[in-house]
Amino acid sequence: MDAVDLVHRYQKVFLNAQPMDSESIYKSIVVVFTDLSPDRADEFFDDVLQDLGVRSYEDDGLVMGALYEGNEGPAIYNRRFRPFISPVPFLLIRQAATSDWKFFLDDEAWLKLWAQR
Repeated sequence: MDAVDLVHRYQKVFLNAQPMDSESIYKSIVVVFTDLSPDRADEFFDDVLQDLGVRSYEDDGLVMGALYEGNEGPAIYNRRFRPFISPVPFLLIRQAATSDWKFFLDDEAWLKLWAQR
């Protein structure tokens, strides 16, 4: 089984887990990749998110974020703060929220997807 299939299975687990009502915006799932080396994490997560990111957002309203050693993605309000660094690589999956527009300001395609949701 490849990583995309694995993450897709966890997305299904997430979507079928309680709560499934308006409280579902407070749930998340973390998929930890203990055997993924830090030097491969960036490319690995890029590939997974390329295959699943847009489709998961459009179809199910899921957002995903990769956390790993060396992730230089900045925080929204403090560009010097790096909140996506983790000693163990993992993928966070959660339900999209109305306030997610802030994450998409630098990407017109994603901002359009947000507006459509």
